[in-house]
Amino acid sequence: MNGNHDTIGYHALVNRHTGDVFTEPAPIFAEDWPYDIVEPNQALCRYMDFWKFKDLFESKTLYFCRADKFKGDSLEGCISSPLVDGTSASDIAFQKSGNFAKEDYDARAEYRKTAKACTFINCWHINNEESQKMWDTYTESNDSVMIISTVCRLNQAICQEALMSPVKYVHKETPRTEFGERSLFFYK
Repeated sequence: MNGNHDTIGYHALVNRHTGDVFTEPAPIFAEDWPYDIVEPNQALCRYMDFWKFKDLFESKTLYFCRADKFKGDSLEGCISSPLVDGTSASDIAFQKSGNFAKEDYDARAEYRKTAKACTFINCWHINNEESQKMWDTYTESNDSVMIISTVCRLNQAICQEALMSPVKYVHKETPRTEFGERSLFFYK
């Protein structure tokens, strides 16, 4: 590995009961980290058919869709292709920190399908302007609306803890590094 990577943190395997560390801390490199912070006053847009807006208004609840029910996005929450899986600088460093046996790719891919059925997502579009592509993607009729809010207001409206981050857009052959159960849902 060359020294041209920006290290943003370290990770290791830790026994949750005892606190014992099983591996040497391995660097996490910025180019592999899927999460980012959105400024509290950043405008967020949500496009929806009017009947969904009416339901939101009447129920005062946001609908979180199961990730395996998303239409048109087969890579949502999936591991990298077999050719690049485990090849990110962070994955290589972590592998060296514990000298792990390579996990079975097919078993991991099957597990991710199960994880998709247990993950619920509510997507907002980060933009300061209206987007025709978002209208076309997220609405089915002319009777539709765009809601504009901010990160701060959305956080205040959600009564439970929710993981929020912009999506990291990568080519399908870019390694998707896993940093926990939900990190793969922040790659597109």
